[in-house]
Amino acid sequence: MNAITQYIVNSSKLEVTLIKITDATPDTFVMEIESRVTNTGPVSSTISPMTVDLVGPGGAFGKLDLPVIKTNSSGTDVNIPAQLIKITDKAAFKAFVTAILRDESLLLQLKNGKGTVKAMMGMTAQIDYNKDCPLKGMHGPKTTISKTEVGGGGFKNTLTVVNPSPLELDLGTIKQEVRNKNGSVIALQQGKAYLLRGETSYVVEGKVVGKAAGEEAVIVATGVEEDNWHNETITAFEEPVILPKELVNVTVVVERTVTCVGPRWEWYPLAVRDPAFFNALISSTSSHAAYLQQVDLPRNFYIHRGEAIRQVNERIRQGAHDEGTINCVALFSQQEAFEGRPETALTHINGLLTIVSAVGGPHSPRLTPQTRRHIYLSDLAACISLDSKPLIEPALDLSNLELIFGRPSAATGSYTKTFGNRLYNFTGSSLSDLAGTVLWGLRNVSERLEGIHEGTEMLDTPRATDIQFTDRVEAVERLVHPLWYVEDPENPQHPIFRTFGWACLIYIYTILRELPKELGVNTMLANRIKLALEACPELNVLLATFQDLLLWQMFLCGRVADSRDRPFFAQQATKILIVRKTESSDEIVAASKEFLWPERLVEITEDESEESGVSYSSDEAMKNGIA
Repeated sequence: MNAITQYIVNSSKLEVTLIKITDATPDTFVMEIESRVTNTGPVSSTISPMTVDLVGPGGAFGKLDLPVIKTNSSGTDVNIPAQLIKITDKAAFKAFVTAILRDESLLLQLKNGKGTVKAMMGMTAQIDYNKDCPLKGMHGPKTTISKTEVGGGGFKNTLTVVNPSPLELDLGTIKQEVRNKNGSVIALQQGKAYLLRGETSYVVEGKVVGKAAGEEAVIVATGVEEDNWHNETITAFEEPVILPKELVNVTVVVERTVTCVGPRWEWYPLAVRDPAFFNALISSTSSHAAYLQQVDLPRNFYIHRGEAIRQVNERIRQGAHDEGTINCVALFSQQEAFEGRPETALTHINGLLTIVSAVGGPHSPRLTPQTRRHIYLSDLAACISLDSKPLIEPALDLSNLELIFGRPSAATGSYTKTFGNRLYNFTGSSLSDLAGTVLWGLRNVSERLEGIHEGTEMLDTPRATDIQFTDRVEAVERLVHPLWYVEDPENPQHPIFRTFGWACLIYIYTILRELPKELGVNTMLANRIKLALEACPELNVLLATFQDLLLWQMFLCGRVADSRDRPFFAQQATKILIVRKTESSDEIVAASKEFLWPERLVEITEDESEESGVSYSSDEAMKNGIA
């Protein structure tokens, strides 16, 4: 009897139609199963309750209590009510959940059950219960971004998931990264997710932290908000997606400007409450986009700018000095300064100072840290166009630069000291040490920017009062100022310092602040460098003594200079390249970056060669009469 009954039990089939896993903790979960038993023979019977091992691809991970099963010839529904499962082997359980999420199919086994079967006429038999349950896996699960809404400093995505398996998972509050195919992080998002059978939609909210390389991306789960085992298993969720144009566009705009101002979504909560600032911000964003696309300023730039000016003028007549008005005037001042228009920049910066003074100055508690940074940036940009000292006392304490820049590496410390000594030996000026400090700042802040783009550094920390990336850039710019600004016209500093200072400003605004290189202020700075070098009687000595520094300057200027000035920079670069016997494009572009990173092996692309604006081939330059 036992052998016959065991054979029938072994031959029966258990078809699972639902496995629901919910209520995760670090060591437990709740499981509910719906299934159907078939092929149990022509005679009805009753199988006693029993406890079985739950076994997945990695081994047994828990125990399940089976209820009484009453069979009949046509099959029987077996519904196992929700019960708490204690995880007995976390590695085996992780393998099971990973297979659920990733695999197209998997095998769940119920093993080591001991029970009895009672048939008609009261006959009973002892059985061992071991049953294979083939399952479809989620195979991804396939995920699409079905809807994107942008606003309020971030975005909201609706994700649609197709789950072909019988398994349902309550994931809790899932945390995800949206990544480019190369692994760089575009955005962070999170939201509550419960994966049903079939199609499920859930909403996540997020913040952009990088730039989309295109519409193809990958969503990777990094954990959950709650304290449970999902934090160890959810990383198996990794699925390619196509980014909607709304998300691609916002990542381009947000990533492109790493300062605290400009077309970044953090400004929009204030803008939507203030119509003047809203119009000013939209005009700024549209001009930024036009520069990136290299097209003329669109009509809406002038419409929004005109409306912002009209509203600000009306407020000023009424004596208003609220935060929205201050940010409007700051944007107006920046636009004029960035275009290299000193007269109108002076008008706006004076107006800004008047309004800021009315609220108690830039350090007033009535102003947010965000607005203060906006004011400081406007002041620094204006003093470049005006060739003047900053008008506003900074909040940054420059007495502890390690706190701002971070400790210099051994390579940076050695290199900046050598650079300062070279300058001092040539000029005998006390500015030599300052120039070395500036080089330290440029290198360390540049490395932080690389980390931001790679997703290893944060652009902004949660507390606005912390030292942010834009503060580090501001510190470099303030250190640069004494290098180029002439305090005493009767005793100007050596041209090597002035040209280095102006070149640093071009680097700061085009690289560290990531503003368009076509801005008029960059063209103006390149022209200042040209005029200073042309007036220098020892130009050829400079070119021979500071080859690395001058090549860096020539290439920076070649990218931003007016077309009439570019031949000058090509000529000076060519002189150095001929002396070095450097001819190939790859070697030339590597040499142009040697000043900032002498220890790096620079990878060069053809695009970089074409972008520099400097003639690369010394032979070709000689033929064209440049050298």
